[in-house]
Amino acid sequence: MSADSEESTEESAVAHLIAQPLHPELFKPAGVVTERQVLSAFGNVTVGLHKDVIAALVDKVQGIKTDVRSWGLQKVRAKIVQNFTQCSPGGSICSIEQVAEYWKANGTAEAAGKLWYACYGAFDDEPGWDVKLEKEYMGMCEYTYREIEDKRKGCFARTIGQRKTDIIKMINRASEKTHQGVIRLQRLPEEMDEKTKYKKRKKGTTLGGFVTLDVDGHQVEYEPGQPITDVKPKIDGEKVSTCLLKAILN
Repeated sequence: MSADSEESTEESAVAHLIAQPLHPELFKPAGVVTERQVLSAFGNVTVGLHKDVIAALVDKVQGIKTDVRSWGLQKVRAKIVQNFTQCSPGGSICSIEQVAEYWKANGTAEAAGKLWYACYGAFDDEPGWDVKLEKEYMGMCEYTYREIEDKRKGCFARTIGQRKTDIIKMINRASEKTHQGVIRLQRLPEEMDEKTKYKKRKKGTTLGGFVTLDVDGHQVEYEPGQPITDVKPKIDGEKVSTCLLKAILN
């Protein structure tokens, strides 16, 4: 058998496997795709496959993961920019890089409030946003999930959700050489005790401070009494989210 024929056989075998309903745990959001993960996800159908087919299958799954990470990054970037502009109507922000530059240059509670809403609060207003994007991507690529008892989010939704975390880290890094402000969702250790550490967060709010800013050389915790107040007027029959932040300096 020629090399071209062998390669064609491998591609056909991989294409056949990928065309079947995929395991929701096909890959993990973080790290590289491993042969062990892929064999576990596909199960018994991989028994007896030639090592070259298995290697090609691993490469294919890695390619799928790389693609959804890239696609998800662009989608989440656009959502954050859209959320931010809803807090700053009439502004000139049109890219995630400009959002990061805004945060770099504006170490204020107002700026932090807008950013917090764009990165966290607005996503609270859209529960299941990552699953919706997952369905969009899988529909575009004609992928489906197999039915399993575990009803946790699938690997595509979790990977897309991870991209939001990556973007927020990038935005926070933008202020490292200026005001060093950091927006956050989770509480700091000193904000928790035995009575409150298991307390659930109400959507659109934080349990602790939502930002730490460097004011006159001192790290100051801003805890909004009403972290985010959503105003949703009807404009041309559609609801548009805007935000109003009332920050209280402790």
